[in-house]
Amino acid sequence: MRTDLYTFVHKAQRFHLFQLSADLGKADITNSAEIDKLVHRLRYLIEHIKDHAHNENTYIHPLYKSLGITAEKFDKDHKTLETEIENLEQILKSNQLDNLYSYYTRFLATYLLHLEEEEAAQRDILWAYYDDKSLFAVFHRFKAERPPHLAQQDFEFMLPALNNKELIQIFIGMKSSAPAHVFQNACLRASQILSEKKWTQIAHSITSVSN
Repeated sequence: MRTDLYTFVHKAQRFHLFQLSADLGKADITNSAEIDKLVHRLRYLIEHIKDHAHNENTYIHPLYKSLGITAEKFDKDHKTLETEIENLEQILKSNQLDNLYSYYTRFLATYLLHLEEEEAAQRDILWAYYDDKSLFAVFHRFKAERPPHLAQQDFEFMLPALNNKELIQIFIGMKSSAPAHVFQNACLRASQILSEKKWTQIAHSITSVSN
């Protein structure tokens, strides 16, 4: 299995973006409490996406630039997405709630295409020109430089989006490499975020593999 710089976080983004799209589409815009919660979720996603773009610019795009290909297009795509986000923020600022869903879905369509293009570029370019040791070094640098509170947010953001196999992979890796208290705290948060049935399955699998 190749070192993957995109899939988990992109999968989590799709999960939260689709959920918000469905909730915005059926929202009662006359219900201020409901709208406030949705706007809070949207603002959180906007900040997450801005941070994610910054991380890609810092850690992943240099890999493309060293090859002299592709990075310019991704940089341009990020500029386009910044414009779409600014449009969304203007809708929120001016309280144009009747237009929020249509602007959000337009942004969503643009962003989903961008995610697919990045994943294709990883498959066709990064995996062709870089070995796993080089790619893992980039991922390790990101993790080492990530502030702990943001790493915690990243972890909680991804948890509900991943399947059992992916979660087991993460927790087994964490158990073998992270301090015991970090692993225990991660298990606690997972038990609070995931359904009881799913976490029971994950915990059983972690124990079985460890033994």
